Amino acid sequence: MRLRAHSLLVLVLAVLTAHLYAETAPEALTHLVERFSKAQQTFDVAALTELTTADYVEVSPLGEVDTRDKMLGFYAPEHKVDPPQMTISQAQARIFGDVGVVIAKVSYMTKGFDGAKHANDLRGTFVSRLTPAGWKLVSTSYTPVHPPKSK
Repeated sequence: MRLRAHSLLVLVLAVLTAHLYAETAPEALTHLVERFSKAQQTFDVAALTELTTADYVEVSPLGEVDTRDKMLGFYAPEHKVDPPQMTISQAQARIFGDVGVVIAKVSYMTKGFDGAKHANDLRGTFVSRLTPAGWKLVSTSYTPVHPPKSK
């Protein structure tokens, strides 16, 4: 009887956990992407390390493939610059078991040679894996969004 009650308790907890997980996982993934973006903007190497897996790989907007070590080196304190403020919008998060994918618009402003500010947009694809420590990014890829050509 005791084993039966224990099994029932485990089943109830599993169902409740799955229900809670299903409701919060997309938001958790979007929050992970926002935290990652903030860590990039502030050159927070500790946060970037915490938010990514050891085998993390990134594809830059120029098509370069960077390992985690190269990405972390880019954000080292001695390389810190005043980065443009980035915003994450239009995030679409999907879950596939222990893998999550977020596709989002990444917007930022740059100053051109003429001194005028220019709006820039990228589409970011952020792939994450559920680990015992929570969701971690395993890969990101950035694609420039070109404005429509004038007719």
